[in-house]
Amino acid sequence: MTSRPGGLDGLSAQQRELLDSLLADRGLGATGGEATGRAAGVPLSITQQRLWASGALVPETPFGNLALVFRLRGTVDARLLEHALHEVVRRQGMLRTVFTNTASGAIHQVPLEGWTPPLERVSLLDLPATERWDQAWRLTQEVAGLPFRFAEQPLMRAVLYWLDDTDHLLALVTHHLAADGWGIRILLHHLAAFYRAGLGTSAPPPPPAMQYAEYTVGQRAWLASADANAQLGYWRRRLADAPRHLPLPLDRPAPARPSFVVEAVPVAIGRALADAARRVARAEGVTLYTALLTAWLAVLHRVSERDDVIVGSIISNRTRREVEHTVGNFGANVFLRVDFSDRPDFRTLLRRVHAVVLEAHEHQDVPLEGLLRTALGAEPARLPLFHVMFLLRDSPLERHLDLPGVTVEATTIKTWLSTLDLSLDLTDTGETVVGFLEYKTALFDRETAALLSDALVAAVQAAGADPGSPHFDLPLPERLRDRRAVAARPPATSPGSDAAFETPAERALGAAWREILRIPAVGPQDNFFDLGGDSLMAMAVIERVEQETGHRLQPLELATQTLRQLAALGTAPAPGEDRQPPRGSLLGRVVRALSGPGGT
Repeated sequence: MTSRPGGLDGLSAQQRELLDSLLADRGLGATGGEATGRAAGVPLSITQQRLWASGALVPETPFGNLALVFRLRGTVDARLLEHALHEVVRRQGMLRTVFTNTASGAIHQVPLEGWTPPLERVSLLDLPATERWDQAWRLTQEVAGLPFRFAEQPLMRAVLYWLDDTDHLLALVTHHLAADGWGIRILLHHLAAFYRAGLGTSAPPPPPAMQYAEYTVGQRAWLASADANAQLGYWRRRLADAPRHLPLPLDRPAPARPSFVVEAVPVAIGRALADAARRVARAEGVTLYTALLTAWLAVLHRVSERDDVIVGSIISNRTRREVEHTVGNFGANVFLRVDFSDRPDFRTLLRRVHAVVLEAHEHQDVPLEGLLRTALGAEPARLPLFHVMFLLRDSPLERHLDLPGVTVEATTIKTWLSTLDLSLDLTDTGETVVGFLEYKTALFDRETAALLSDALVAAVQAAGADPGSPHFDLPLPERLRDRRAVAARPPATSPGSDAAFETPAERALGAAWREILRIPAVGPQDNFFDLGGDSLMAMAVIERVEQETGHRLQPLELATQTLRQLAALGTAPAPGEDRQPPRGSLLGRVVRALSGPGGT
């Protein structure tokens, strides 16, 4: 039997003992329990560690905020809505969790007992009716853009704007640390269910069988299992010799320092084209997700002129029944690598992509973000990395907020910060497919992003009309052809020489970078991220520096300063024989697991 993170199947007696000990230490029950009070807490999950590190690169910003906005037309019982919200948060520990530093500086998640979010009510009835909607929207954007103070407040805000007695705007703001796309839908579904239960029209939903904090503790035990190592082995083989970057039709080269500012253009696939894509998918026994992903891959292959294409996607990673109704971020980033070298037609490509997606689902439990690159042992220029994402959501959000007597219209407010160059985010409405293409403004002009959106629609049209036609015959606008000559990314900084180091602190920090980045040498003027580092590798550096010096380095310092500048701050680790991440840390255990047999 295959074991899964957060579950007990397949764990050894020693791993079960470790899990029971961790649960007992943190006040968590064996099943369905909840941490109580600020004394109990568990480390972040691997997904949360990545998100925390990425957010630390842009502090005091709404990076990671999830703002959901609903226009509610009809009679809304605000008191009952607030009670329903309290019931959801009472049952879902992740929605009443704060994030605190331990004595050693590590981040722990601590569910608070008894905390409930207020439903703030804002009346706009004193304004002219023609101005109320615009004012409500402005206020909602302000609420969505407020950074969370993780150590002081749980990741949930709720505001109800009163436009008139039958017209309201509901804003729910949470954070990716607390919820993924599935978790958001659980939140909305249970909110509506408790509201209906309050009206006496239905029973309340059952409590979750497992809290997210329990899953996190279970993940620690699972990462030491044989199944985890087997999944890691699959990804090492799958991504061997993979290209690091996909050349894209940029309007300008990447800046010397990372930029996270993004905007978006709309994507609309009409009903006729969407139905044609569904017919092709059904004929080949695949899903609409696979059909649209294939079209997107075809566009990327065409604009990059590369036969080896990798994109990222997010899989729900809820493989255990116990977490089916748990709010939390379980989503796993996966690499989808597809070969175009034999010039397949669309139908053949569709089958190939289907096989790739199935394999990714079978190996979705392993935390790939950043860690896999550590295990491949290649220089930064050869490490696989995706900067293009594909997402397809299976239903609009408003379908999950079923309030009696109320018509619900949903939208989201973007924070306009991302680590990705391009992200195609689509939603299947059941008729059309709509969404947006998010793009980094440091790399692309809006016109270029719009052309890529148009190219996707053209690919779907070509596939629906004749799936046997070669996808590489897709027409390519001249503007996109011209932009292919722009360098996709400056090469990683050439490794410097240890001889250039002037102090023991510089030499010690250089040694740490070499080992974590798996490169032969670094120089005093190098920047960690320019050398190929990422947010999770940065966490390994931070953890090691802290263990050896007691200094808590900030990810933003790694992103903006050179090795020499950091060493001058006194943040370099002292020389020592053991240069591995601390054996007791979650990150250390995962890095050793990724290093292959014998690493655990």
